[in-house]
Amino acid sequence: MIDKKDLGKIKYVYRIYSSEDKIIHCERHPIIYINSNVVYFKDSRKQEWLTYIMTKSVIDEFMGINEPFYTYAIYDKYYWKVENFDSKKSTEEAYSLNSKNDLDSAKTSMERAAREYQMKKEKYEKLSQE
Repeated sequence: MIDKKDLGKIKYVYRIYSSEDKIIHCERHPIIYINSNVVYFKDSRKQEWLTYIMTKSVIDEFMGINEPFYTYAIYDKYYWKVENFDSKKSTEEAYSLNSKNDLDSAKTSMERAAREYQMKKEKYEKLSQE
């Protein structure tokens, strides 16, 4: 968590998000006003109003995407510091995490189905012998 006395030194807040085209993007927004609770910043979409986010929702530093998210879900987080952001690398890392998570999920489902099949087969054999 960022130190409250250093808030005045922060000039930008960074938004990293996934778009509909399945690419991870990074936007830099200039901070207009900041206090210990809220950060007001100018959104780059030429809006007449300021956008805000709670300071406790902003993560200290971007170290890469380390949690899986799905193509129908949206990755959208704010950071105080982003260094060496590579859109292509971040996108590949994020979707490889998804692939690994999908593989684990499929394996678990197959194991569950195999156990269920075995139980039903045993029940069938028992009932057919009676």
